[in-house]
Amino acid sequence: MIESLDVRTLIVVLILGHAVAAMLLFFDTRKRVAGFDIIFMIGMAFQSIAWMLIYLRGIVPDLISFELGNSLIFAGMCLEGISLLSLNRNVDKKWLLFYLSVLAVLLTIWWIPITGQNLMMGITAFITPLFFIFPATFLVFFASRPSPLQKFIGATILLYVIATMFRGFHILIAGSYSLTLPSFYQILFLLVQIIAMILISTGYILIRKEFANADLEQDITERRRIEQVLRESENRFRQLADVTIEGIVIHKDGIIREFNDRVCEIIGYQPEELRGKDLITLIAPESVNLVRHNIATGYEKSYDAQFLRRNQPMVWVEIRGHNFTQGGEVLRIATIWDLTERRAAEAALRESETQYREIIENIQDMVYRADINGKFTMVSPSGARLVGLESPDQLVGRDVAERYANSDDRKAFLEALNHNGSVYGYPITLKAVDGTIRHVTSSSHFFYNADGVVQGVEGVIHDVTDLVRAEEAIRQANKKLTLLSSITRHDINNQLMVQMGYLSMLEQKQPDLINTEYFLKVSTAAKRISAMIQFTKEYEEIGVNAPAWQECHELVETASKQAPLGNVLVKNDLPAGAEMFADPMVVKVFYNLMDNAARYGGKITTIRFSAKERDGNHVVVCEDDGDGVPKDEKEKIFERGFGKNTGLGLAISREILDITGISIRETGEPGKGARFEMTVPKDTLRIVVKST
Repeated sequence: MIESLDVRTLIVVLILGHAVAAMLLFFDTRKRVAGFDIIFMIGMAFQSIAWMLIYLRGIVPDLISFELGNSLIFAGMCLEGISLLSLNRNVDKKWLLFYLSVLAVLLTIWWIPITGQNLMMGITAFITPLFFIFPATFLVFFASRPSPLQKFIGATILLYVIATMFRGFHILIAGSYSLTLPSFYQILFLLVQIIAMILISTGYILIRKEFANADLEQDITERRRIEQVLRESENRFRQLADVTIEGIVIHKDGIIREFNDRVCEIIGYQPEELRGKDLITLIAPESVNLVRHNIATGYEKSYDAQFLRRNQPMVWVEIRGHNFTQGGEVLRIATIWDLTERRAAEAALRESETQYREIIENIQDMVYRADINGKFTMVSPSGARLVGLESPDQLVGRDVAERYANSDDRKAFLEALNHNGSVYGYPITLKAVDGTIRHVTSSSHFFYNADGVVQGVEGVIHDVTDLVRAEEAIRQANKKLTLLSSITRHDINNQLMVQMGYLSMLEQKQPDLINTEYFLKVSTAAKRISAMIQFTKEYEEIGVNAPAWQECHELVETASKQAPLGNVLVKNDLPAGAEMFADPMVVKVFYNLMDNAARYGGKITTIRFSAKERDGNHVVVCEDDGDGVPKDEKEKIFERGFGKNTGLGLAISREILDITGISIRETGEPGKGARFEMTVPKDTLRIVVKST
């Protein structure tokens, strides 16, 4: 019978459980502790001390063990309720006044003996749920950022509230009551108290983690959105420059660096012929001296000149040049109008000049050029700021390698550049002049002279230091969360094993018809908790390790050995050597498909795996000859909680596949068997021919 359980042992579990919960939260929040976390830890500590005093009843005076112990429990519950309320509500003065009022009522009843002990304990058992009823209701029904975890924890608290009130009712109708004397209801309540303590304390920590990760993810998403807006803005400005009706040329001492399409239209050359070309070679002989003089002297007024046009008569244009400094070197921008459209070209010039100037002045990424010897020849102002300098001139002429945090990174970068001719988004670690480390990505390429000889490297460097730090913060947070979850799962499993062992012993004894219903509920709840704990273990492993190439045929073979198939036959028609790029947990997907088919397939005899091509993608098919899936449940089966068992297998499967862009859907015909199609993008499946 349940009365045979050791009450004092259960009280020791409560002492240790509250103490461990307080310590776990303390170690998890040492670097970023919040006010309500401290309140929660104090509440846990109060309850741990209180249960210790109750444990010592009979050894120490009742004034300390009974009156003071229960008072500390009330205070601890009050603080715990305030902390839980803070998860979804701003705990203002009104809420604090409410909680302090409830605590004052409890202490008054407890310390002013106007009633008998049983009546006093029964009344307080009906009042203490007020600490938890509002946090639980908000978590389940009115969460500001709802999640399945919050609903589960809120529902657990509500069940605990009901159990506490039931205990109060039992005390009121009982002839006599003693906490340390074993009875069915007393031990049952202590078991519920232990489960609630574990789940509520764990839930508080996990919800805090959930909020922290959501806030961090929101910050990263916002940063990426801003970066995308900047890139789109830059592209729009470049497109505007290309559609203007005037020609625009940027050159260095006559060597063309940048130009727009209108220049090609005016003089009849292709873009690849102009880049790096000497501007003077495009001028008619009678205008060469004038143009050369104006370039050399930096002449900025408008003047007319003749351009040579390929296989066409020369064209008179109006040229206006302007020298400007970029990255420590003097460049010249020249606008060229076809005089036949002069008035329209003048208006477009002013707009184009304004836009281009704003791009140069406001660009955030570092634009640079280095010569063949690895010396900076041009750096944008943003590049100087990136390494802690005030002016780009302080970088020009300096060795690029000086700014690398690791000399081996420079060698690897040049090897990649030599191998591909260019790099895009290449990760590099730079060192500022004060020693600060900056994480950047480089999109660079070789640049050539008119003869096609490599002159150096030019490109754009994008600062991703904040992004790297954010990613590291997420990794550290997930690492701590994984450790915390593992420890908590282990502790919960230990308690469940104890509980289920006792329940098993009770089942083997003479059944008590009066208590059978309660045993069933406790047993069912324990099994459900065990399934949920297993789900959290599997769920936390998703995405932890980097995706890798997985051999599809071997995945089916491995899963078929693990799945409880009974007499169901598995036919593996997937080609040998076919590999998909997926999360290492992908074997769980194949296991879940087989397990679901064997469990719910009804008349099923065979499960078959095959592959086919569709719209340029690869499709891995799992089909059986069972009862199939009803039409209105084809999407619901991928929802968490839907189904006859835990309802989690297919939901996890979809998330595992989604990590590398693989989709899954059910396309079978009801009554003729289930059919699951996993669509694998063409770049995430390959055929590897193994040598023999």
